[in-house]
Amino acid sequence: MEKAKGEGYFIKGVFVLTSNPEINVARIKSRVAGGGHDVEKNKIISRYWKSLNNINTLLNICDILHVYDNSGDKPVRIIRKHKDELSIFPNGLWDEQRIFHIMNGEIGQP
Repeated sequence: MEKAKGEGYFIKGVFVLTSNPEINVARIKSRVAGGGHDVEKNKIISRYWKSLNNINTLLNICDILHVYDNSGDKPVRIIRKHKDELSIFPNGLWDEQRIFHIMNGEIGQP
């Protein structure tokens, strides 16, 4: 993506996350019950935190970026970047402070 941006391409991105890594753990357990492959719990959790820190990089690269929380039955947008305009959409799972933390790459595994 960085190379494409450097070559002048217009970059659009969509990032889907959940509010808690335990949601991802439960979804993978459900997938395994249906015959899918398993992933170690500690790996799921470490990847969760690592992926959240990618949002800061994406905000700097993408011309348009939408970040959605998919914790519930349907995705809810929490961040929208359109060129130089940045909007956040706090809700019951993501307050302003938490959104700003992920936007700034300041979120880490507890």
